[in-house]
Amino acid sequence: RLLGGHPETLQAAGGDAVSWQEDGRVWIRGALAAVPLWAHRQLADAAEVDAIELPRPAADDLMQVWAWSDEPAGTVRARAFGARHGVAEDEACGSASMRLAAALGRRLTVRHGAGSIVLAQPGPPGFADVGGLVVEDETRVVSDLDEFLVG
Repeated sequence: RLLGGHPETLQAAGGDAVSWQEDGRVWIRGALAAVPLWAHRQLADAAEVDAIELPRPAADDLMQVWAWSDEPAGTVRARAFGARHGVAEDEACGSASMRLAAALGRRLTVRHGAGSIVLAQPGPPGFADVGGLVVEDETRVVSDLDEFLVG
């Protein structure tokens, strides 16, 4: 958007992702085979999700814990932990939310972190969509994705 347009396709490590804008939000559709194999653990309520303390045990690596905030509306509170990727907690984990929406078979509004809202929904077989409002935080140029991810 900063360059005056919106790309229809994003080139990602796991393959191209279709992108579009809808109701002021930016969406992408990605292959589930291209995102980490997040496990999910449902908790009793959002307060239980909020009460989780860091650091997490190794068993919680690549784990998204979640609870319904409003099941009929499809709203959940979730937190994602991915230490193997150098992220103790991902404050807005689109890939985990994509997997959760696909597993539940419905559109979700996922409240992550201190103020991140992630929208996710199942796509065609093997795909899911993730969307939300986008703001520029900083501009980064990444020439070597593997080095960027490993550090």
